[in-house]
Amino acid sequence: MKINKLISTSLFLFAFVSFVSAQKASINGRVIDKNTKEELIGVNILIQGTHIGTITDFNGNFSIQNIEPGTYNIQCSYISYEPQVYNNLVLKANDVSTLNFDMEEAMLGIKEVTIAAKTVRKTESAVLAMQKKSVVLTNGISAQQMSKQGDNTAAGALKRVTGLSIEGGKYVYVRGLGDRYSKTALNNASVPGLDPNRNSVQMDIFPSNIIENMVVYKTFSPELPGDFSGGFINIETKDFPEKLLFQYSSSLGYNTQASLNADFLTYTGGKYDWLGFDDGSRSVPEGMILEDIPYYNNNTKPTLDSITQLFNKNMSPEKKKSFLNQSHSISFGNKFNLFGKPLGFITSLSYTNQNTFYEEGEVSYYKLTENNAQNLNKEYSYSDTQGENEVLIGALMSMNYKFSDNHTIGMSVFRNQSGNKSARYMYGEKPSDEIGMYIETRTLQYIQRALTSTQLQGNHTFKNLADLNIKWLSSFTSSSQDEPDLRYFTNSHYPEYENTSQEYELTPSKYKVPTRYFRDMSEINFDNKIDITRPFKYLGADSEFKFGAAFLYKYRMFNEQRISYIQQQDNFNGSISDYFSDDNLGYNADQSAFNVYVQDATDVKNSYQADQNVTAGYGMVNLPINEKIKISTGIRVENTNIWIASMDRKYNPGTLSNIDLLPAINLTYSKSSDIKFRLAYSKTVARPTFRELAPYASEDFQGGITYIGNSELQRTQIDNFDIRWEQYLKPGELISISTFIKYFKNPIELVDNPVAVNPELTWQNVDNAKLYGIELELRKNLDFIHFLRNISIAGNYTFVKSVVSIDSLELSSIHATDPDHASNRVMFGQSPYVINGLLSYKNDSIGLSANLSYNVTGKKLVVIIKNGTPDIYEQPRHQLDFNITKEFGERIKLKFSIGNILNSAYKKTYTYNDEEYIFNNKYLGQTFSISFNYTIE
Repeated sequence: MKINKLISTSLFLFAFVSFVSAQKASINGRVIDKNTKEELIGVNILIQGTHIGTITDFNGNFSIQNIEPGTYNIQCSYISYEPQVYNNLVLKANDVSTLNFDMEEAMLGIKEVTIAAKTVRKTESAVLAMQKKSVVLTNGISAQQMSKQGDNTAAGALKRVTGLSIEGGKYVYVRGLGDRYSKTALNNASVPGLDPNRNSVQMDIFPSNIIENMVVYKTFSPELPGDFSGGFINIETKDFPEKLLFQYSSSLGYNTQASLNADFLTYTGGKYDWLGFDDGSRSVPEGMILEDIPYYNNNTKPTLDSITQLFNKNMSPEKKKSFLNQSHSISFGNKFNLFGKPLGFITSLSYTNQNTFYEEGEVSYYKLTENNAQNLNKEYSYSDTQGENEVLIGALMSMNYKFSDNHTIGMSVFRNQSGNKSARYMYGEKPSDEIGMYIETRTLQYIQRALTSTQLQGNHTFKNLADLNIKWLSSFTSSSQDEPDLRYFTNSHYPEYENTSQEYELTPSKYKVPTRYFRDMSEINFDNKIDITRPFKYLGADSEFKFGAAFLYKYRMFNEQRISYIQQQDNFNGSISDYFSDDNLGYNADQSAFNVYVQDATDVKNSYQADQNVTAGYGMVNLPINEKIKISTGIRVENTNIWIASMDRKYNPGTLSNIDLLPAINLTYSKSSDIKFRLAYSKTVARPTFRELAPYASEDFQGGITYIGNSELQRTQIDNFDIRWEQYLKPGELISISTFIKYFKNPIELVDNPVAVNPELTWQNVDNAKLYGIELELRKNLDFIHFLRNISIAGNYTFVKSVVSIDSLELSSIHATDPDHASNRVMFGQSPYVINGLLSYKNDSIGLSANLSYNVTGKKLVVIIKNGTPDIYEQPRHQLDFNITKEFGERIKLKFSIGNILNSAYKKTYTYNDEEYIFNNKYLGQTFSISFNYTIE
């Protein structure tokens, strides 16, 4: 009840501030060079005698909103231009005045003035201007918009972009396509994924305070990598400021389920967990080599007894009171002269520590066991409780040195460290094994991830070579994921034998014995590219020829070791602490036998090494066909070699070797400067990951699933067709309509093994698939309605439909239990629709802003099952968030936010005979947070 009142009060406040802020005025305009008629970017517009002002965007446009009625002098100033002042501009209530400036260069008494205006790229208007000028179809989100919507990471922000959705809070789906069809870059350099089971980067590792903007390329151009179809996402980190910048922010959050909860499920970890890395307490005991654990026999008793006692005996979750979620960040930057030339730098550091918790979740598994059955057969059904603590530290250092007007070099270093500690308890029945038997499962897990990316880049223009431009980039990235001492304990429980010796039991024939896993993965990425642009005139208009080359090298090493506990005597009484007590571990001299001892259960085939190299070259041209139509076309060639080998040499290596010719053509028809019509065609690919090619099994204990690789996988080839109409209104405003069609050859899908007792998934190619859809986007200020002049709206809608033909052998297997099953299905990971909405209020005169955002994604196919059992779909979640910000002067902001207002379920289901069966279901609660921000700039 209290939460509902708080939510209602917050929404009322949003409506109230909209009402009381009416009756303001605004100014719109444009600034151009009087002689050349070219728009001027970054011109300062100031209302004299106030602190209210703005700068012009990429098109020379500006807009100042929410001005008190009155008479003002408007100043326009720009480096090397004569300043101008428009005096006595009368602004009446609800007025929208238009004011344009034609600026003349200042008479400086020198032969030539070279101006290098620094491009502003962090505002909504700037991102839309980049989209407008791009030769390919793009969408994006700016730092300004991320701040407005209260997004703390790249993942939270990207779900607001047209056609994008986020799966699992981390992975980007573009146009309803799974994450394998997206590619992520950091400042145009490839970024490796930190999850060995996924094809994409975890977007929640990038804190929003380091991001200038993110641009999603929906269509391919030859200078881009060729291995994407949904979208190529480039994260541009903050650029150095033109003057001193200092920013500090701090926030505290209360989650209705996870914060200040005395029943929060956790376990005792390391002393540095709060910093995102293990202190070594989860490592293999010092001086011990797992391969040296002897097998049980009379000669190894002393050694085996000693080793068994060495391991941490904590194997069960415990309850502790949790703290509030918290987030802190600090940024500092400036520009100064070095040897008489400008050197700019920015550094940023962020820290996030947050908890999630749910109880009474559900994990179930069903099968269709006979033809025309009325119901699905329950294999198992567990109640599920989990507590999770996640720490994320991000650091960025970036600098640029301009050693002449036409030559700039830069360096940036990005470091990310994260630690995820989780404890889980599941309890329920498993009738597929035994009626009356219940299962208890406990999992303790810690995942430590690290990523360090160092980039060097240069931009050089040679005036004496007809303005030839050369851009180069060299990036080295190292990443790792460690899972030290993943602990798993399962036992049987028979309630009907309560308080007897038969109440609890360990049954290795039905599930795994108590086990510890030690996993570590390391990967390096070496990405190099060079782009050369030769401008020229064609039909009297600016044109360019571009060519370049790229080389990407990846190497990965993955190791897994496993320790199992063997029970000589049946003496488990339901107590984990008793089972791992000193008296029960190791050799029992009184009985001349072992009770419980450890054995090395490592399967060497589960460890592997892999490498990949992609060598590419391209050529393309951008030129006008006439005054209205421009064409960008070219071809990219990529030579790819992937090799992956299990440490068990009995298994043949998985290999992939391909040469791909990837053409692209992008046509732009400009009906006017603000109305564009675009056509695009391209051919791209999607390659299997190392993990998908690795021929071994691995357990995901958080999902209760076993994954098995397939060394026979082939790459997917895609033909992409796109059409878009877009109209740019005032700065920050847009209307666009897009349609797209994609044809897939050999798409890769994740499928279930129908004969496995527990969920077992592998990857396979299917012959072909087709996908098509539309996208609609609107961004509009409502200042044309007097009462709503401080309100703006933004929204986008994506509709997608896909068709995959089911393999004939698979279809025969399905028809054995479901004769009426269709011969096709939707694509794996594809959502039929994505909807985003944003309602914003902004009143600069009183320093108040508020935002209400909404996001929902249609149900998507997440597990394909071969034997006629219905496929598993993730159901839609309705996400509603609200925030309100108050400015105190020019430097201080306070923000109050409510996240996940509707607390919609995270749910995956089967559907059979119009009845829904739960595969996985949980709720994560609402989050209320307050943040403080201090800025000097």
